[in-house]
Amino acid sequence: MEYQVSGYAQDLAVDVEEPPVTSIVPVEKSQCAPIQTEELPEPVKSGERITGANSQEITDLEVEIAKYKRVVQINDRNASAWDALGTLYKSAGLYKEAILAHQHAISIDSARTSYYHHLGLAFAGAGRDEDAISVFQKVIELEPDHYLAHATLGGYYRKLGLEELAQKHIGKAMRNIYDNESEYNRACLEAICGNVDQAIGLLRAALEKKQTYVEWIIHDPDLDFIREDSRFKETDLKL
Repeated sequence: MEYQVSGYAQDLAVDVEEPPVTSIVPVEKSQCAPIQTEELPEPVKSGERITGANSQEITDLEVEIAKYKRVVQINDRNASAWDALGTLYKSAGLYKEAILAHQHAISIDSARTSYYHHLGLAFAGAGRDEDAISVFQKVIELEPDHYLAHATLGGYYRKLGLEELAQKHIGKAMRNIYDNESEYNRACLEAICGNVDQAIGLLRAALEKKQTYVEWIIHDPDLDFIREDSRFKETDLKL
C-alpha cells in the first residue's frame, strides 16, 4: 500500500483469533536515541543508489530527499518531516535509511498511528516480513479500522496459508478501500485477491498520476500474488 508526500508516492468479517503481537515495535537500536543528522546518508547521486526507477523519478526523489533532509537538519524534533523523509527513502529503495527515519519519527511522537504504518511498509520493502507483520498488528491495535493495514496483513496471512484469518482482514479492507482510496491501493487489494487484469489497469493509472514509483511496485509485497502471472510479466509498466 502507498500514500502521498508532496504530490508523490508516500500502503469478510469472521471471529478468528489474531496471532500474538511479538513486539510493540520492532526496534532498531537508534529508535530510542535521537538520530544525529550526520548518521544519515548523503543525498544520492543520479543512478548511483536509487535503482529500479527511471531518470525522471530519480531526479524527483533526489529533490524531495534533499528538501526533507534540510528540514530535519534545522529541526531534529520535526516528527512529520522524519516520517516524510522515510517515505521518500522507501520510494528510492533505501530501506535501511527509511526504517531509521520512521523509527525516529516514532521516538518523537509515538501516538501517531500513521508513523507505525509507514514503518511497516519500510520493513516490508526490506523483506523483513516478521517485523512488518508485527508493526501492522500494532497499527490495528492502535486503530482497529485502519483498512490499509488490514489489507496488507490479509496478504501476509494468505502467503502463510492462514486463509480464514486472511479473509477476516481482506473483508475489512474491501469495505473501505474502494470508496476512499487511490488507484494504487485499489491495485494492491486486487492483487491480493488475485485479480490480475484489474490490478494491472489500476497500476497504470497510479503511475500516470504519480501515486507511486516503479521502485516500490517492484518491492511491494501486496503485489507478490501477481508477479509470476504472464499478464503481469508482459505489461508495459517498465518494471
